[in-house]
Amino acid sequence: MMPDLTPSLAPRLQAYCPRCKNLVRVPDTLTLEDFHRVVALRRSGQTLQAVRALADTGATDLVDAKCLVFHIISRAGQCHRCRKPLPSGAEHCPNCRCATLDVAEET
Repeated sequence: MMPDLTPSLAPRLQAYCPRCKNLVRVPDTLTLEDFHRVVALRRSGQTLQAVRALADTGATDLVDAKCLVFHIISRAGQCHRCRKPLPSGAEHCPNCRCATLDVAEET
């Protein structure tokens, strides 16, 4: 039997952000490998490079790439926008109401 050579897809995540009024979602066609690269860039403080890397995959446009990347938290337990502590498993910051995507690079 031939091994499956199709790339694994990134996890299906989406959240509505009441603060910016956008639906923040991982594109359906984004590969797991590309997703890991974007999350690693964001977590290492290279936010603009993460936006560009996501847009360069062709899975989304630049506007949606920016929306997704900016909602990925860069520090565990801390809001990406206001830097206040987040309760464990929170989808929205209780302080500024932003959607927070706390994704593991190993997902």
